[in-house]
Amino acid sequence: MNWAAGHTDPEAELIGVVDADYQVRPDWLRKTVGHFTEPRTGFVQAPHAYRDHAGSRFRRWANWEYAVFFTTGMAALNEHNAGLTVGTMSLIRRAALEEAGGWAEWCLTEDSELAIRIHALGYDSVYLNEPFGWGLIPETFTAYRKQRFRWTYGPVQEMRRHWRMFVRPGWAGGARS
Repeated sequence: MNWAAGHTDPEAELIGVVDADYQVRPDWLRKTVGHFTEPRTGFVQAPHAYRDHAGSRFRRWANWEYAVFFTTGMAALNEHNAGLTVGTMSLIRRAALEEAGGWAEWCLTEDSELAIRIHALGYDSVYLNEPFGWGLIPETFTAYRKQRFRWTYGPVQEMRRHWRMFVRPGWAGGARS
């Protein structure tokens, strides 16, 4: 991602992230770019959505499980201006990305880790409940498990690195006030 960002037009103010397997609605940018008229908007995230799952009980179950996260967890985070970039279907303000230092190559979930640093810089985020693209769900439990490990271990890495940002002032380092 850092390599690709370095090869974009330097005049580009927004960086769009879309996974290679996604089919994107033609109106995605038209419906999302307007949120950046607010100068403190650091990123806009739309939910992940999936296609081609109807023929498999496992993929239907995985689709349902993913949808629960986006309709509950991401919506709740948005209510507290604590949204996450979760990779695909996100637009990121280039200035916020650069000010935050780009994507963290040490983290398995470099996208959500970036959101922590963008918020720490004082930027806001917007989460939209409307999907603008559809990707593919892992076809096997082994592939699903591998993906879920990454999505679980990455936030552990994030907490280990940034835990001080998540505690009340005066608690960092064990001192309580």
